[in-house]
Amino acid sequence: MPLKRKIVRKKRKYSQIFSDNKIIFFLSILLIIFVIRLYIPIISKKNELTIRNQQLDGQIKQLRLDNQKFSNEAGRLEKDKVYIEKIAREQLGLAKKNEVVYNIKQSRLTTKKKEIK
Repeated sequence: MPLKRKIVRKKRKYSQIFSDNKIIFFLSILLIIFVIRLYIPIISKKNELTIRNQQLDGQIKQLRLDNQKFSNEAGRLEKDKVYIEKIAREQLGLAKKNEVVYNIKQSRLTTKKKEIK
């Protein structure tokens, strides 16, 4: 009989170990699920902010180019009299005293070249 008790005790120990392993496994799975659910929104938000950051970097580059362009334009308008006169004529339609301005509009009709044989 003592042999049967030892076998039964060993079976109990194995079943307890197996039961403990099930609990540990289950808790591990729950922990993994919790961590995943916790980090998915964080990773998603990080990706959104990275994309937004890239867009804003592009806008900054474009604004810097525009700023440089306008700075150059302002410098020319302050110093270059010929350029000022050109802008006044082309964009504002101004003319010098006793000067006549002719505006010639191009027609939409195009002339075809005749081939000579």
